[in-house]
Amino acid sequence: MNDLVVWIFPLAAAVAGAAAGALLYEWWMSKSARKRRAIPQQWPLSARALANPEERKVWRWLTRSFSDHHVMIKVPLTSFTLPSAKEQSLHWYEVLSGVYCTLTVCRSDGQVIGCVDVLGDRGLPSSHRHLKQSLLSQCGIAYCVLAPEGLPSTHKIRAEFLGDSVAKARGSEHEDYDTEVHPAHANPGSTPKSGQRSRSRMPLESCRGGLH
Repeated sequence: MNDLVVWIFPLAAAVAGAAAGALLYEWWMSKSARKRRAIPQQWPLSARALANPEERKVWRWLTRSFSDHHVMIKVPLTSFTLPSAKEQSLHWYEVLSGVYCTLTVCRSDGQVIGCVDVLGDRGLPSSHRHLKQSLLSQCGIAYCVLAPEGLPSTHKIRAEFLGDSVAKARGSEHEDYDTEVHPAHANPGSTPKSGQRSRSRMPLESCRGGLH
């Protein structure tokens, strides 16, 4: 019996110590998590521009080309797409949570009609382009990849996003801007000066819309 008592007390002490250690560790982890979530008095962040110079150039052009719509910048695809099955919502949100297009054009009712990615110095990975083309095309949303130095005519981009008949019906109000930005397009007989690119001849080969 004495031998049993000799063993019981050290064992009980060891169990109690392990339990206390576990509780202490849990308290420390919880305190660390709260500290990480705490709002700092001085944020280690600073403001920056929402778009770089190339993106701003296309943004201004697209805003003028779609003055009867809203042009938003860097909107996540999860903001205007919805999973077909609710039970898969979390999975697809995780897949698409970091995917966005540079510019998004939508109607006044919030319905998106087309998206644009602006080509930068590093280009655009083909996997990203394929993902957006396949998803947006299936949703009936036009998608284009454009370079700031080779923008198409206003009529071409509106026809791609709205359909040719709708673009023609509403195109008169955009003729002045199209003439200003694309003089060669406004006057087919004119010839660009040496070294000057005619942006009106830029085809929309990178657009894949479901609106036609």
